[in-house]
Amino acid sequence: MARVLKELEMKLLYELMKDSRRSDRELAKSIGVSQPTVSRTLKKMQKDFGVTFTASADLSKAGFEIMAITFGKKEKKAMEEQKIQEYLEEYRDSIIFASTGRSSSMDSDRLTISVHKSYSDYVRFREYLRTEWEGLVLVDSSFIISLKSDKIIRPLSTHYLFENLEK
Repeated sequence: MARVLKELEMKLLYELMKDSRRSDRELAKSIGVSQPTVSRTLKKMQKDFGVTFTASADLSKAGFEIMAITFGKKEKKAMEEQKIQEYLEEYRDSIIFASTGRSSSMDSDRLTISVHKSYSDYVRFREYLRTEWEGLVLVDSSFIISLKSDKIIRPLSTHYLFENLEK
């Protein structure tokens, strides 16, 4: 049975998602506990929940022009784990997220979020899916987002989820 985050662990996770570069001492001060408590709790969270530290970047400044949300549907054939790993390796520099799920408005049960340096890069990605995954996954549709647009209301980041949590 999976263990649920305790209140202290949740507070620490929120603080880390706001800014993971802070020291244990700074984190302790912000949540009202001692530095050793933060260090101990953080070590346990890394072990129990796989807590990791990553940086969030402006994808357009990192050289990406397009983000694509691609929907697919599993075909009758069974998907081979090896094929999935090859796919993820082939596009390790592009795929941000891939999962199974359900769509309420489409007949899709697969989703991939990817970033691409150009539209032709995205077309190569789609062609790879179409040819290499034929019979395994039918690509239903994609939603393409220009990362260079001045119409982006909020950049992709989990930071916003936690910056005003206390309010």
